[in-house]
Order: sequence, then C-alpha cells, then structure tokens
Amino acid sequence: MSSSVLQHSTSADDLLLRPHESAQDAAFGDVDAAKHAHSDDELDAEEYSISVQRPLSDDKDETLPLEIAFSASAGAFVYQMGVAAYIQDHFDVSNCHFSGCSGGAWAATLLAAGTSVHEAWEVIQKIQKKVVPANVSWYSGYGRYATIIAETIMNLWKDDPDVYKRVTERNLSIAVTRFPSMTSEKHTTWDDLEDLMRSIMASAMIPFALSGKPCVAHRGNWYVDGGFTNFKGVNCDQYSTWSDLFYHTKQLAVDSVRSTTNAVTDYFFPSLSKPIANLIHHYLPSFESPHDAIAPRLANAPANPQGVNGSTPSRPRLIIKPWTWRSQSVLTYHLAVDIPTHQKRFDMGYDDARAHHYELAELLTPLSG
Repeated sequence: MSSSVLQHSTSADDLLLRPHESAQDAAFGDVDAAKHAHSDDELDAEEYSISVQRPLSDDKDETLPLEIAFSASAGAFVYQMGVAAYIQDHFDVSNCHFSGCSGGAWAATLLAAGTSVHEAWEVIQKIQKKVVPANVSWYSGYGRYATIIAETIMNLWKDDPDVYKRVTERNLSIAVTRFPSMTSEKHTTWDDLEDLMRSIMASAMIPFALSGKPCVAHRGNWYVDGGFTNFKGVNCDQYSTWSDLFYHTKQLAVDSVRSTTNAVTDYFFPSLSKPIANLIHHYLPSFESPHDAIAPRLANAPANPQGVNGSTPSRPRLIIKPWTWRSQSVLTYHLAVDIPTHQKRFDMGYDDARAHHYELAELLTPLSG
C-alpha cells in the first residue's frame, strides 16, 4: 500500500496528535481545518497530523495485523454497524484483529465472527418489534436494551453455537469496567455463547439505561460500561479514558484560543494575520498525547524524532467512532428503538464509509471482483 496522504474530517480526538510532522507522514490530517487556523499554509510548522509509517521489512509477507477498534457509541451503535457492513462488503478482514467497547463491542464481534452485519441488522429489527411496544415513545428503549441484546445474540447464533471459539481465534477483545473499583478489563476468551453475550452486555452496561439496573453480574464480578475506562475500545493496556479526555480538553482549549485569535486578527488586522498567527503558534503550549500505544505505528517502523516516540512500539489501528467522518448531534446517542431512526443511522454509517473508501483502502485490502 502507498503512504499517500489521507484527507480526514475528524477532530483532534483521532488516535495520536503530534506537532511538527511533515505532510508526507500524515495519514488523517484535517487539512481544511488546518488551513482555516493558518497552520498549514501560513505557519512555519504544521500543527496537526498523524503519522502512519509502513513496515520496513525485506519480507513483504511479514506484516503486523491491523486492529479494527470500535469506540463507545451508545445509541449510535447502529451507525457503527453500517460502517462495519461496508467494511465487510468491500474489504478482506481475515487477517485483522478486532476490539470494541460499549456499543462498539457489537460491531467488533460481528466482524470477528464473520457473521453478515446485514443479517444481524435484520435480526435486531425483528427482536425490537417483539420486545418494544407498538406505541413507541422516546424512552421506550431504556430498561429494555439488555433484553434486546440477549435475544438478538441468541437468535442470531442459535445455529452457530461455536461462534465464541471463532471470535477468540480472530483475536476479539471486549473492553469492560469492573464495578465498584472502576478498573479496566479486557475479555478475550469465552466458554460458550452465553458467556460471550454477557461480555457484550457488560461492555454496554450504561447504568440504569440498559436494564434498569446499575450494573451487571458476570464471571463472579460486577461490571458497568467499558467506556468509563476504555472509551476508544482499543486492545491496549496503557490506554486510559480519563487521561485521554484530559489531554483533549487541554488541546481543545488551546485550539479555541488559536482559532478565535486568528479570526479576530483576520477581521481587524488582515495585513498582520501571518506574523500574529506565527507568534500565537510560538507562545501557545503544545501537548503530547499520553497514549503512544494507540498511535497507528508499526513495531518495526523507525523512530521519527519529530513525531511519535518510536521507542514504544505499537500496532496499526483503525478506530471507528460515530464522529470519525461527521459531527453527530447529541440525540444520535439516545437509545432510540424506532426502526426508521435506526435504519437512517445504519445507512448513514454505510454511506460515510463508502464516501471514505480510499481511507479504508490505505489500511485494508479490497476484496477482488
């Protein structure tokens, strides 16, 4: 695959950000936003880019597996299903690893199982019509989603009871949070289908919303939503939701100051835009992500002194979040159960993935034919 630059419309939340990287190393740089902030064409240093380096190996067959991770998503899990369906329809994921958290654990499990995402979507609709009353209200899904999850899984794989073995072999990792200690755990092996089902449910256990209870009992422990400790759903011991949120909060504050100051300068002192923008860039602090391990770098890639510290090797990852390619409204994360809303979200995820096929093709092998 080439190391061409991918245009990406997501925010600074994507994977790992570093200052001063060249455009040739950028895999998901938001060029339009950078131009608006005077960081690409007017500043001396490029402000935001993400480095994806290909392996330098004489053996072309020796490559590290790509991890496809699905973040926490609440009611937007159907959007992620749409993305997963497109990936399944158009790319070979046989050599990939899979991980997920909360609503994202469902899409990750489907890909790891090799089960048709379209078929799973049909089963969900069937179960929802059975569990949810005909006169659907905005709150009808709350307290019922646990039943929907359980019945969907048991119906979908009733003739495939060994699916739990298959997802283990395909390196599925489901992020959960142990309660009340609020420590992160990963479930990577299962004893049977019900064990797998309860791991998926534990990962998505938003207190009181999923089943009306604050937590779920599983494997002799209590669990709540995996997003509390591993929001991005990555199979990574070093990842912490809270330190990641703190990093992005600081980065957002700096970005807001920079963009606001640039806008004011453009309006009142247009002739001084470039020198003032450079001055702001020089004096505002730069932050480094606390999570080198979630950067999409390969273990045998050389260290880049201006980019990610290569001394902490990690694997390539494709993280699918509901806001990867678009800004989602707050209502998107509401646990809706009306079929038209779900269908719209599923189609939106599929269409967004199709529109960004070229990004996916940089990391995944397209299916022949």
